[in-house]
Amino acid sequence: MDKYYKKARLANIIMAIFLILTGCAQSKDDQNKNPQTETRSEGDMVILDNGIVEIGFSQINGSITKLTDVKRNISFVDDTAAKPFRIDRGGRLNDSFASFSYEKDKEYENGQAYILMWEIEEGIRLKGRIELADGSDQVSFTSELENSTSSGINAVEYPIIGRINSIGQNDYLAHPYVTGLLIENPLKNFIGDMGGLRYMPYPESFSGASMQFFTYYAEGVGGLYCAAYDGDFHQKWLNFYKNGGKLELSLMYGYEDIGPNKGMKAEFPFIVKMINGDSWYEAADIYKEWAVKQKWTQKGRLIDRADNDKAVWLLEEVGLSTFGIDAGYDRTKWIRLYHDTVKTPVFHILGPDWVNDVQTFDRGVPGGYEDWIPTKFNKENLELIKAQGDYFAPFEFDFLVDPNKSDGANLRKNLILWPDDPKSHDKYTFNMLCPFTDYTKNLHVNRDVQVYKEASVDSMYYDISANNLIKTCMSSTHGHPIGAGRIMTESYREIYQKTKEALNETAGKYIPLGTEMINETLIDVLDYYQARAWAQPSSALETWPFRNLMKSGKAQMIPMFTYVYHEYAPVRLDGWGKLVEEIGDLFYHTVAKTYLWGGLYELNYEYSPMEAIDGVETPPEEHYWKFRPRGYEFSPERAQYITQFAALRTGAGNRYLAYGTMRRPVDIDAPKKKLSWYHYNHSSNNEKGQYEVDSVFTSTWEFADQNERSLAVMLANVTDETVEAEFELDLKAYGFEGDWNIRLLSGFDSEGNYRIENLGLMKDMKTLTLMLDAHTVYMLEAYKIEN
Repeated sequence: MDKYYKKARLANIIMAIFLILTGCAQSKDDQNKNPQTETRSEGDMVILDNGIVEIGFSQINGSITKLTDVKRNISFVDDTAAKPFRIDRGGRLNDSFASFSYEKDKEYENGQAYILMWEIEEGIRLKGRIELADGSDQVSFTSELENSTSSGINAVEYPIIGRINSIGQNDYLAHPYVTGLLIENPLKNFIGDMGGLRYMPYPESFSGASMQFFTYYAEGVGGLYCAAYDGDFHQKWLNFYKNGGKLELSLMYGYEDIGPNKGMKAEFPFIVKMINGDSWYEAADIYKEWAVKQKWTQKGRLIDRADNDKAVWLLEEVGLSTFGIDAGYDRTKWIRLYHDTVKTPVFHILGPDWVNDVQTFDRGVPGGYEDWIPTKFNKENLELIKAQGDYFAPFEFDFLVDPNKSDGANLRKNLILWPDDPKSHDKYTFNMLCPFTDYTKNLHVNRDVQVYKEASVDSMYYDISANNLIKTCMSSTHGHPIGAGRIMTESYREIYQKTKEALNETAGKYIPLGTEMINETLIDVLDYYQARAWAQPSSALETWPFRNLMKSGKAQMIPMFTYVYHEYAPVRLDGWGKLVEEIGDLFYHTVAKTYLWGGLYELNYEYSPMEAIDGVETPPEEHYWKFRPRGYEFSPERAQYITQFAALRTGAGNRYLAYGTMRRPVDIDAPKKKLSWYHYNHSSNNEKGQYEVDSVFTSTWEFADQNERSLAVMLANVTDETVEAEFELDLKAYGFEGDWNIRLLSGFDSEGNYRIENLGLMKDMKTLTLMLDAHTVYMLEAYKIEN
């Protein structure tokens, strides 16, 4: 026993020594992989440096004076002229302070952190914290304002990272403004000081940020990923703009609880991360990992939800949408023609002219309940919509009211009190009901339930609603704190939820809700949204501050929101089109973009006549906006082009375009082409021109459920001639290992028919060359072989 014991003990000693030695070696390896953060002083700077990132601040005023990607040798900031912060007091921004100090955060053990303190004046102190973890490629900022004075503070802008250098000739800003905007060479293309995206309120998407991240990068060089990881709906501004001849980024937050002895705190981190510059998708991938774990995605993916918890008919049946057809006049000739041509159900968001009083774009809106009810829909329109198997929603300004109409006294008590300076492109000169008050909640539910009872609506659509508005109410009489940012968002969510519950109970079925625009905080309470920006430059309204850049192609829309949220999110209606030849050939590209980016194409008739049928168009005197007559004839060829996309969406491509996850697109080698466009469907900016596009529009989608997984590359030739398209398809890059069957689908029709060309087996990567017919859509699909 002693002999075996001694052998065992010796073996244990040897093993212990081995573990110690290998452990030491591993520790050294870990240290090399995970370098520790050190601090040093250079001149009047304190610098935190972990061998990956350098972040420096001024010992004199606390401004960010250095930001360097050490690994890629990019100096983003190397200057001392930026402001460290700005404070919003009474609507005016102030950057003055009495004194500045700083100290190391000794409790932080995973790297280095400093607490920066500015004494603004007696009783007001701003504290900022900068953290750089060992081995990390990102800097984290938090801050807090302490206020023990008799005055209120509206907001804090911190951090401010200014004096940012251009990082290359091919640098870009990608921002979730209007769901996704890409601007080329922002330093060159932003005009003047504070030009660019100076005030981008969140959560808002008409004039602000639909998500909480943006990225500034140069392709293949590197860049910055900036994000606020806040899952609790706090109001903030995510800004990137030009200042002093260089670029500047900032986070501003506040308008939550304003008053004497009240400060504010950004406990959520604002992250500035070094990235590779692998297009805007790199940043979107990083953000998505965080975003899909938040409150607004907890209902799960659309494909996994029960049928009574989603708009099945909108997701699976509808192939086309319209917007703004007069609700109070007979438009059956057009409603019948759209259905017969497209040959799928059509979703009509009818115009606002159905209320008891008046609801127009230029001649008044309703007040209280009596101005809405009873409804005045044209019965012939509704009967035909139902008979054809189409669907409809009434257009409703659900919060916009005229306080001089019925129930004016109560309306005036419950109006949002806007801040003097809303810090937005919008100036907020209109009257909106505050969503927090019981009056607003009761009116919203009671009115919409009665609308359903009278018209058997399939859905409700809300214009200039929660996604268009800053989340601020300065009233001191509504029962919420002054400002009420987060509470405003929670109140909008509550109103939509209660209205949907009441409608579902009344109807005995699921009644979808939709709004103008979208932001991430509302994707679990809405079912669709209307937008116009994917039709740029042949569009208006959102993106208007960047009109010239949109026309030149220096700014363009990107599917940023779709890429992050599509499998969870409401359906997008976009395109802002007409079925006439006169709008130009960019029509073909816009239709392809809208469908292949997962949306429904929308024919829009808000500010212009419907297509002429046999020489007859809708008269302006019957419309809710005084448009100019045009006389442009309905084009059967244009309608037929849409038909194949509608059939793809409702047929073979439905699993991808309605339920799928957007993946990075393949890189197609195909010629560019200039297409004509004419924008006449608005009251202003009736312009025309040429716009250069890729002759083949493409997107890539993944579908996965409990039983199967597949990949689809959508391809559309948007020109009037045959195009040869060559691209590499790397299945492994999409996480598809092993052998996959490849087939090419085309010739989609409303009966579910399509042509199939089997391309054989594929593993890993393959270069494909396809001949694509003019004005035709294709779906290349990779699906698993059954054993």
